[in-house]
Amino acid sequence: MKELQLRCPNVMHGIIKTLNGERCLEVKCRHWRCKNKEKNKVVLHYYSLSTGELIRTIEYKDPVRSDVGSGAGRQNRKVRNVNSVA
Repeated sequence: MKELQLRCPNVMHGIIKTLNGERCLEVKCRHWRCKNKEKNKVVLHYYSLSTGELIRTIEYKDPVRSDVGSGAGRQNRKVRNVNSVA
């Protein structure tokens, strides 16, 4: 299925997408605990639309805020599986 962006006139709040065959909500988290107090980190949480459970968290360096040439992007990404997707 197609991704669906949830946004108000100024901000995108989340994206409904398919992850491993399951429809989920992707949310960019700005909470300091999820970011481990690091300003140049992006944290994405994925919630199951059917159960509301947190199913996956991905964190990586923010390519916009990182130094040029630091290799930011996919290679710096860390994936934390909270629950396995059935």
